Amino acid sequence: MLAVECDPAIDRWYVRMKGEEKDVVTIWLTIRQRTLHHETHFMPAPETNVRETYEYLLRRNASLSGMRFCLGVEDAVFLVGEIPVGEVTEAEIDRVSSLEYVETLFPKAMEIGYAGIYRRRRRSGPA
Repeated sequence: MLAVECDPAIDRWYVRMKGEEKDVVTIWLTIRQRTLHHETHFMPAPETNVRETYEYLLRRNASLSGMRFCLGVEDAVFLVGEIPVGEVTEAEIDRVSSLEYVETLFPKAMEIGYAGIYRRRRRSGPA
C-alpha cells in the first residue's frame, strides 16, 4: 500500500498500491446511496490490434469476480464494479482491490494493444 486519501467533496477514496507489472495501481472507491462503487484505470486505449485487445478483455470479463472491463474517458480501459453497502467488509474490499487482475491481465493486454512498444518487466531475484 502506497497511499490512502479521501476527497471529501465527492465522498471518494483513492487507494494506491505498488504493482510489479504496472508501477502503481490506483483504486477509486466512491460511496453511493446503496453501493460502494470501485474502479481502476487498467490501461490507455490500445494503439495496435484494437479489436484483438478489446476481444481479449471482453473474454476475460467472464472470469472476473465482482468487476468487469469497460471503456472510460478517451477510450481508456477500466476495471469497475459495485458492492452492496450491506456487504462491505475488509475482506470484500481486499477481494475487489483488482491488483491481482491487473498483475495477471495487464501484460498480455499491453502486448496486444501496444505491439512492438510494450515490453514486460524483468523480475528481480534469483536467476
